[in-house]
Amino acid sequence: MTLFSESNLMRRYRCFYLLTAIVACLLVCGCGQSSTAPPLKITQQAPPAELHGPRPEKPAQVAAEADEKSAAEQPADLVQAKFDPPYKNRVDMFQPPNRKHAVKNSNSPSEVLLRGFVNVDQPKALLVVDGRLQALAAGERRGELEVIQIDRPLVTLQRGRVRWTESLYPEG
Repeated sequence: MTLFSESNLMRRYRCFYLLTAIVACLLVCGCGQSSTAPPLKITQQAPPAELHGPRPEKPAQVAAEADEKSAAEQPADLVQAKFDPPYKNRVDMFQPPNRKHAVKNSNSPSEVLLRGFVNVDQPKALLVVDGRLQALAAGERRGELEVIQIDRPLVTLQRGRVRWTESLYPEG
């Protein structure tokens, strides 16, 4: 049997792979030694409170002073925009309305259901018209159905001379 026979070579490869795996485990896991350092000792004391200036007695006083300073720093022509929530009827903004089935209004002709709203290029209403989902913007028509106005969560629709309003929320 020679030194580099096939069975000898395979044993050497197995030993090499086994040794490599053991070394990798030792490097990753360590040798079981703990490397915790002793706690640091504080050698310098904190400066006295008098160096920081007088402390206000109440936190509300600090907030009022900060508001006065920020108001004085802002330019006079800067006006803060008023926030108007998109769904005024919703009590909790993060809870969807409780619906077990689709809302159907008795005054709507044929089958038109409001499923939601999207805002891709412009606000659009997601409507199910005769079993097909369609996204329509204000002024768009599909067959006889025309979207007159979108005012979330309401959509005003018209078919022929009949005009009605669909709501995302059930009445009551």
